[in-house]
Amino acid sequence: MPGATAEDGMKLLYDKDLVKPDMCSLDCSLISTTWNNRTFVHEWYRPFLLKYAKMMMDLGIKPELECFEPTSVEDVFNLLVKEGVLADPVSLSFVMGMDRISQGAISFSEENLDFMIRKLPKDRFINFSTISIGAKNHVPGMAMTVLKGGGARVGMEDNIYYGPGELLKSNAQIVERAVRIIRELGMEPATPEEARDILKIPQL
Repeated sequence: MPGATAEDGMKLLYDKDLVKPDMCSLDCSLISTTWNNRTFVHEWYRPFLLKYAKMMMDLGIKPELECFEPTSVEDVFNLLVKEGVLADPVSLSFVMGMDRISQGAISFSEENLDFMIRKLPKDRFINFSTISIGAKNHVPGMAMTVLKGGGARVGMEDNIYYGPGELLKSNAQIVERAVRIIRELGMEPATPEEARDILKIPQL
């Protein structure tokens, strides 16, 4: 929407007529995104992050913190955690592979994933996953993250292809493949109830 601001995107959270979500994304980077020769600057400044992390805490909504580059990971712990606006356990996602669309987004590689994981504090439990954008990154990013102690993230928001030239039919199709891969790696996916316990979200 022309003229829309970062504030406009958060108004739904305090709309009294809408049901509040259990979790909500909170992007932690100041970036510009370019589509079709049009560039949009996303005004996710630090005061904005503090304001809405606190608001989510007050509303009982758990932020899923999306970190596009190393500085945004540092901001989660040096700013948001330090200011007391995040409840444990912190849940965050590394957004990787948007290098052809968004300035400031780190490219996907195992080296970069290891670097981002090393930015996480060693003295606390953190739920982390990787939003690996695009067909070539999607499954490797999910599998590598699970092997490195993180959670699995897949979905049509991040990738629309099941394989080369083959469009996904649904989110279920890529979720089912992720479950097969996780089991082949000798692990078992969490049930919805177990996931809520891990994330410290109240059971339904």
